[in-house]
Amino acid sequence: MTRVNRTQKVFSIDSNQKLGSSESGSKFSVKLDVPQRNAFNKASCLSCELPKSFYLIDSSNDSFTLNEATGGGDTTGNLPVGFYDVNTFIAALKTELDATSSNGQTYTVTYSTTTGKITIVNGTNDFTLTLNESYQKYLGMASSVTSSSSSLTGSSTINLQHYDVLYVKCNQISNSNDNVLVELYPSSVADKGIIKYTAPDGYLNSVSLTDNTSEIFQYTIEDKDNNVIQLNGGHTRITMSCWNENL
Repeated sequence: MTRVNRTQKVFSIDSNQKLGSSESGSKFSVKLDVPQRNAFNKASCLSCELPKSFYLIDSSNDSFTLNEATGGGDTTGNLPVGFYDVNTFIAALKTELDATSSNGQTYTVTYSTTTGKITIVNGTNDFTLTLNESYQKYLGMASSVTSSSSSLTGSSTINLQHYDVLYVKCNQISNSNDNVLVELYPSSVADKGIIKYTAPDGYLNSVSLTDNTSEIFQYTIEDKDNNVIQLNGGHTRITMSCWNENL
């Protein structure tokens, strides 16, 4: 009779092995070789890696609203989708502010390496910016800000990170009130680099396995608002251990 390991197994998961042709590296399902007579009730992410291939500006956060005191009403600016560092970001913002101005006015955008803050100047008159959540973080400003003496400086230092935290989720686990397998913090990784995680302790970082009969597992990489992120063709790799803590 074939012996079956009922108590522990390590799985290597690669989004390249996704089951659906329309799935992606950040939302995919795989078939794992789960022993049919297992008694697994715990799971732990031993390692995970995925590319930092998501853009700072994408279709979900590319717009802001400008209103100039000289009239013309609200106008909408859209930065091009892509990667940015502080220099390319302020250059693109200046270009879009000039193009968005309903009065043909010119803007200056500067960044202070001393304070870590951005200043926007209109040489003609006051203006108001209405910003989405991403721009608030990128510029260090509130959701609606009006210049004083034609100049506007952020109240906080800039944060050019699209995501401060990412959540790797699995449909077959329970982590108290959610299905987060592991959290990733990408700020220390350069754009286009690889975000890597290695568990400091597989047992202490374990979660409950809610279904020990199905071979199909679905994984998603999501932001804090439960939106699946876009890896732009990148792939995710996970090493996951499953076991029975009572045997």
